[in-house]
Amino acid sequence: KYAQALLDVDRAAEALPLLEAIWTEAETGFAATSFWPGDVAMRRAQALARLKRKAEAIPWIERAIERYSVAEGIDGSRLAEARSILAALRE
Repeated sequence: KYAQALLDVDRAAEALPLLEAIWTEAETGFAATSFWPGDVAMRRAQALARLKRKAEAIPWIERAIERYSVAEGIDGSRLAEARSILAALRE
């Protein structure tokens, strides 16, 4: 949540290290059908994109889409947002 708050106030450079630090735990500590790793990956992609590091952001948003595609109990808005971010990054 803190990383998201930093992104919300355009402090991506501060959010990115936090997201990097929790990635391994998010990826390995939750079930394959959890949306949580997708959230972390999407926020990481957003931080990278805001730092003008689009090439690095694309694999992270693709990872978020993969996680959201198999996640249980999420609404379609997360997946739609991730796809929209991917399209913008590829422009």
